Amino acid sequence: MPVNSFFISPEASIEIEEIALWYETRTPHLGNRFLESIYKCFTKIAERPSAFSFYKTGRPIRKNVMKAFPYTIYFIYSKNKIEILAVIHFRRSKSHIKKRLH
Repeated sequence: MPVNSFFISPEASIEIEEIALWYETRTPHLGNRFLESIYKCFTKIAERPSAFSFYKTGRPIRKNVMKAFPYTIYFIYSKNKIEILAVIHFRRSKSHIKKRLH
């Protein structure tokens, strides 16, 4: 089914901006490469949202592990709508992730 709505939560939007800025301050243009990579992931999520595995929680949250950067994108896909909930570094503790997603 086609996706009718794609929404990035305010919290995820802030995370994306902060991550891109962090990379950009370390290496010129790396922040832009991060943004290009995450938008490619968003395209893949929008094209085949049900192809991504569920994250173990009480909510129907799916995850996409980025290949070029050490982050995981957490999102909900329901009724042809996608909501990006969070973008979290893969080394963060499970308790941090669970707290962030609830």
